[in-house]
Amino acid sequence: MLKQRLTHWILVATIVLGAVMVGTPSVMAFDPAGTMALFDAGDNDHNVKWVVGSEPGSYPFFDLKLMLTNVTDCYAASFSLSYDPTILNYSSIAWGDFADYTGKVVLPLSPSIDYENGYIIEGSIGQLGPTAQSVKNFTDPTWGWVATFTFEFIASPPAVGYPINTLINITDVSGRTSMWWRLPGQMPPERSFKTRIPCTFYYETVETLIHVVEGFDVVTVSNTVVSTPLLNVSQKELSFNVTAQGGMTGFCNVTIPKGLADGIIGVTVDSGPPDSVNLTENTTHTFVDFTYTLASTLQVTISAEWVIPEFQASTFLVMLTIFTIVAAILGKTFWSIKRRNRIIAK
Repeated sequence: MLKQRLTHWILVATIVLGAVMVGTPSVMAFDPAGTMALFDAGDNDHNVKWVVGSEPGSYPFFDLKLMLTNVTDCYAASFSLSYDPTILNYSSIAWGDFADYTGKVVLPLSPSIDYENGYIIEGSIGQLGPTAQSVKNFTDPTWGWVATFTFEFIASPPAVGYPINTLINITDVSGRTSMWWRLPGQMPPERSFKTRIPCTFYYETVETLIHVVEGFDVVTVSNTVVSTPLLNVSQKELSFNVTAQGGMTGFCNVTIPKGLADGIIGVTVDSGPPDSVNLTENTTHTFVDFTYTLASTLQVTISAEWVIPEFQASTFLVMLTIFTIVAAILGKTFWSIKRRNRIIAK
């Protein structure tokens, strides 16, 4: 570790001194400025989101791009990252091109890796001997690419209702390590990043269930555990529970046959409104999509203008039973007559 740190600062000194001009102040200032951020290389946002059964083709690996912006006269940068080593494992690094300039040597220094505690420590990349022509300016929405990191997911896939939610952070592990350098002669010559944007790794299970309610199939799709819906005919309500770890955002999509309930007029979660709700329908079904914040277990109630009468449901079951019995008797009688006629014909 000591050797790696020494090599790092030798490189930094080489980059800085390679372009030092006479009269450059020797005071090191770290006035925060600029932005460094981690992006999901797949869709360029700050959130890697996986669903069990629909993971990307690279599974169990994914890539994060380290980018910078809102910097002027920049020719070098360094970084340190942290992650949860019980969930993720650092795999590799590929260097970016933010400091590239024709005729200039760009030196990268690979970070040291603390696999046990989850640290990527003091990686650096920059120009040797920067000039006023070779330094770079980046202003949001234009970003400079510093490096791409490949991580491996090493934990067990999550159970429904208990997602994995962790951050990969830009950090300072052992001092001023996430910084950028300006053209020597300008003050301050080096700055820590004022804004550091981490990336979230979120992995959940979404479950599709078919519940038989009064002879009809009610389908739920949710990232929480959904109990079997119950129909309250007198209140014209369909209710069920959703369960998951506290604090997570849950969603549920419910498909309700209009033969069971029609004219859906509202959704409540523990007697209050859901975080969001959307109702759509076709000629045969109503689709209820809503979200909620879990406390642990919540009761969901869907209200309708009309539900199947209780006697109608029971009558349907009785008629189905009678039809089955009659069909069996008629079938048996038919085969008996056919057999007797066959015997007589002989």
